[in-house]
Formats: sequence, structure tokens, C-alpha cells
Amino acid sequence: MTHRIQRLKAALFQNHREISLERALLYTASHQQTEGEPVILRRAKATAYILEHVEISIRDEELIAGNRTVKPRARP
Repeated sequence: MTHRIQRLKAALFQNHREISLERALLYTASHQQTEGEPVILRRAKATAYILEHVEISIRDEELIAGNRTVKPRARP
């Protein structure tokens, strides 16, 4: 394992697991705004809303940036 990978792994596992509510809150906000519209459109608009408003995180030493949550060990 390279030194970079060892540092990334150590940084990952020093964090506690948690649940991120960000996507759920964004999805709910979108659904409140699109009440009364067809379900398929609401889902599409909710996805677009999430992609437009989700917080982006780029961590040090990552070669491929991005994750489903901002915190390293969080679950959506």
C-alpha cells in the first residue's frame, strides 16, 4: 500500500460513522415545492434540485473527487 493510500485510509477510519440528512432534506424541500404535480415529474425535479443544491466535498489527496455525503463515513 502506498503512503498516500495509508494516509487516506487512516483519515477515513479516524472518523465516526454517521447518517447524513442532507439529501433527505433537499428531497423533502423539492417535494413541498412541487405538490400537486405528477409523481414522475416530482421525482425528476427532486433529483435536479438535489444535484443543484447538494454540498460538494473534495478531500486532500483524492485523485477521484466526490462522495455521496460531505463527511467521510456518513451514509445518506
